[in-house]
Amino acid sequence: MRLCGCILFAALRVISAHIPVILVFVFIALDSLLVGISLFSGSLPTELGMLSGLNHLSLVHCDLITSPLPSELGELSNVFFMNMRSNSFTGTLPTELAKMSLLKELWLNDNLLTGTVPSQPPGLIGLHLDQNNLEGSLPSQLGQLTALEQLRLSQNQFTGKLPSEIGLLSKLYNLELRDNQLTGTLPSELCLLNGNLTSMASGVEMNQYQPYSDLDLANNLLTGDLPTDLGKLTVWEKLDLSNNLFGGAIPSQLGRLTLMEELKLSQNDLVGFIPSELGLLHKTLVSLDLSQNQLTGTLPTELCLMKNTTSLLNISWNILSGIVPPLLCQLNESIFDFDCSDTLCGCDDCICGR
Repeated sequence: MRLCGCILFAALRVISAHIPVILVFVFIALDSLLVGISLFSGSLPTELGMLSGLNHLSLVHCDLITSPLPSELGELSNVFFMNMRSNSFTGTLPTELAKMSLLKELWLNDNLLTGTVPSQPPGLIGLHLDQNNLEGSLPSQLGQLTALEQLRLSQNQFTGKLPSEIGLLSKLYNLELRDNQLTGTLPSELCLLNGNLTSMASGVEMNQYQPYSDLDLANNLLTGDLPTDLGKLTVWEKLDLSNNLFGGAIPSQLGRLTLMEELKLSQNDLVGFIPSELGLLHKTLVSLDLSQNQLTGTLPTELCLMKNTTSLLNISWNILSGIVPPLLCQLNESIFDFDCSDTLCGCDDCICGR
C-alpha cells in the first residue's frame, strides 16, 4: 500500500544525512514535501522526479545540500509551488524546469547557481532567482511570462541592457534587479508597468489586499537621462535608481507619483534644479534621497510640505545654494541631511554669513 498526503520536516537540526532515496518510494503518492532548516547533506536524489502526485515542494535552509539541481525535477508536472531557497545548490538552472506547466511560484534565491536564465514555465506568477551567481544578459523571453507579478533577479552578475519586453508584463508589481552590472538606458517600455497595479489600487476600496509595489534598479551601470515617462508609474510605491550613471535633470513629471513612498535617486550624475513638483508627493512620501549628485540651485519651498510625513530627506553632496527654508530646519538632523557651506546655509548650526 502506498502512503499519500503531506510529509513535513520542520526545524529538524537532528537530521544530518543524505536524503534517503527510500523515502521517494515510500511516499510515491505524496502531494506535498516540506523540509526546512535541516542538516541534510549531499545531493538531491534524481528519483524525486518520480513523485508524480506532488504539487508542493519546499526544501528550505538545508545548507549542506551542495549539488546541482537534478533535471528530473522537470518531470514534476503537477507541482504549482516550488521553494528551494537558502540552500547551496550549484550548477546551472535545468532547462527541463520549463516543462512544469502548472508551476506558479519558483523560489531558488540565495543559492550558488551559475549560468544564464533559461526558458521558464509560461504560467509563472513569481520568479525569485536573487542572490545567486547567474550571469549573461536578461533574456527577452521574460516578456512572454505574461502572468508574472514578481520578478526578482537582484544580487547576481547580469550584464547587458534591460530588455524592453519587460514592459509587456502588465501584471508586474515587483521588479527587483539591483546589484547587477546592467548597462544602457532605461527602456521607455518600462514606464508602462501600471496595468495590474491600477486594478489592485482600485481593489483597496473593496478591502482587497494590495501588495507593495517595488521597482528597484539600484547599484547597476545604467546611463542616460531619466525618462519623463517615469511620471506614468503613478501607482508604484517605491522607485530606487540609486548608484547608477544617470545624468540630466530630474523630470518634473515625478511629481505625478502621488502614491510613492520611497524615491531614491542618489549616487548618480544628475544636474539642474530640484523640481518643485516633488513637493506634491508630501502625502505619501516617507523617503526622498537625492544625495551625491550634481544638483544646483536653491531648495524649493514646496519640500516643506514633507515635514510631517518624511522620515528621510537627504540632499547632501550636491552643489546647492541659497537659504534652507525654516520649516525644513525643524526636522531632526537624522531626517534632514544637507551640507552646510558658503553657498547653502540656514538652520541653527549653519548660520549664514559666518
